[in-house]
Amino acid sequence: MTREYVSSTLHAVPIKQFQLIMKVMAIAFTALLSSCCTYITKQDAVQIAKAEINRRSIRLPQQYTVDAERDTFIGESGLEIPVYVVSFNIVRGRGQIPFCDVELDARNGGVRSVGDFRKSRVFRVGAY
Repeated sequence: MTREYVSSTLHAVPIKQFQLIMKVMAIAFTALLSSCCTYITKQDAVQIAKAEINRRSIRLPQQYTVDAERDTFIGESGLEIPVYVVSFNIVRGRGQIPFCDVELDARNGGVRSVGDFRKSRVFRVGAY
């Protein structure tokens, strides 16, 4: 019975053992890459935003709508940060009144900012 070896300047490793090591390294590398390139979903963004509103003791009205938009924030340094802006609006007749916005980092779900419009006359751009 002969064994095949992969040799290096330091030592020889049996081919089967070498193949196993390469498979383990490929799995570890794939897991590492997939974890750094994942983003939260739209549904995740809505759930995280609701949890943040509850944490801040902001009570949502009985009738409200919620919308989550994917966007990109470009900082002064030029760094692009993918974000979700989750908007909560109060339903009034045929229209909607802005209630609050929660901006989340789309890469990890971290809360970047919360805009509370309950007592403010300044609303989001495009709000009627």
